[in-house]
Amino acid sequence: GTATLNNLNPNDIENVSVLKDAGSAAIYGSRSANGVILVTTKKGLKTNKPLVRFNGMVGYEDPDILYQPVEGWQNAMYRNQANMNIGSSPAFTPEQIRDLYDHRDQEYWYLNEIMEKALQQSYNFNVSGGSNNSTYMISAGYHNQESNFAGSFGMERYNFRSNLTTEYGCFKLTSLMAYNRKNERTVAGGTGNVIINSSRVPPYYYYQFQKDGKWLINDAIGDDNTMAKLKDGGAESKDEDNFIGSLNLDLKIIEGLTAKGLVGLDLTQHHRYRRDRKVPLYSSADLETPVLYMGFNTFTEDYNQKRYTLITQFLLDFDRTFNGVHHVTGLLGASNESYTSKASRIAWEYTDEDLGLPTTEQSIQNKDNNTSNAATDQTSITSWFGRL
Repeated sequence: GTATLNNLNPNDIENVSVLKDAGSAAIYGSRSANGVILVTTKKGLKTNKPLVRFNGMVGYEDPDILYQPVEGWQNAMYRNQANMNIGSSPAFTPEQIRDLYDHRDQEYWYLNEIMEKALQQSYNFNVSGGSNNSTYMISAGYHNQESNFAGSFGMERYNFRSNLTTEYGCFKLTSLMAYNRKNERTVAGGTGNVIINSSRVPPYYYYQFQKDGKWLINDAIGDDNTMAKLKDGGAESKDEDNFIGSLNLDLKIIEGLTAKGLVGLDLTQHHRYRRDRKVPLYSSADLETPVLYMGFNTFTEDYNQKRYTLITQFLLDFDRTFNGVHHVTGLLGASNESYTSKASRIAWEYTDEDLGLPTTEQSIQNKDNNTSNAATDQTSITSWFGRL
């Protein structure tokens, strides 16, 4: 699935192939309606000598906004014209427009302020090799990507993998193990309105965002000072551990006929903690009392999920050419995938602003079932397939 692909270290990928023919895709049932993407990871070669690779990358992501607003004095003139077109009075006097023109060098656009350069780093280490009977590949990777939004947001991922193969006579054993750890910190409640609300603020409001440590509001941003949301409005932290392991045994029965058995496990432990904060907003830095608070409550949530998929598969694969003319191939197999997810969620709509502890005994339980704080989901699919 998408989650599994997101956990992969790109440096571990050997090749990617796409199955579109019905015969190959049929193994995966209805899930292969639009095709199947197969990702093969790297293995060692029978070189007898270890091959060591290391690569690193450091760079900056610099968001370049391709459109810019008109200057403040122009915006004021267009506003006056719009008002006059509907029979209303001008919003700005000639003196105010002149003042905006004289101070145009002090203006800045709020959308440019909430976006910033972001550092990203990626380091990968790989050791591979093998002998006449065995191969090995061991890798480790680290990736860190900061967010382009102002505030302390971003993602980091740790990857570890080992691919081992051993052959003896008619037996071949393949072992794959991969572990990754992912940490994310995002804006509480998402960033859906952050860009659009910042982009609609005229540049002549440059003096009404923050002053003397107070977050300010104006006619354009109303109750949503997006910089205040990014820096003081709370955050959602996620951490996830994922383990993938499989054992694959191939047995050559006779010439051209091979039996293959596989057992695999995909195990994920997911946790997120979200905490929203109420941010005081002022109409002027001279006022001591906030006009309003951004954010309706001090929502706090703690969510845990454990999900795992157990895969078993047995195949009989035949591939043989008779008399140098007749090439016969066949496949007979059975597979089972069993998925289990267990989750628990506890949330409070009102918590202490400093400690994040609940101020009321009433909590918000699991979204799917208001009478329980736990949810379990189990599915299983068993398939038989053949091809000649």
